[in-house]
Amino acid sequence: MKTKILALALISLVLSLPIGFAQATEDTEEDNGGVTPDSVLYGLDKVLDSISLALTFNKEKKAENGLRIAQERLLEVKKMIEENKLDYAEKAEKEHKKALEKTEKAL
Repeated sequence: MKTKILALALISLVLSLPIGFAQATEDTEEDNGGVTPDSVLYGLDKVLDSISLALTFNKEKKAENGLRIAQERLLEVKKMIEENKLDYAEKAEKEHKKALEKTEKAL
């Protein structure tokens, strides 16, 4: 029983991180895209976005979430280009395309 409660608490914490981060960045005028492909945390960022999208069951909310993720990836492309990290920009561009395809499929 304790294991189930701990697992639910951990899942809740993990799922709330992207939401809190998204709300915090929405208030800034210029968003830099958050974790970029040149970070060791980029894989974790993508996994959390995928989990968030998978656990969104309302089609309208799923589309909004998918578009938010796609916009984040596009901002990552922009930042990587600005930093002249073109290989990472290409990686972010591929992730942007995947995010748009997932959103389209959800609709």
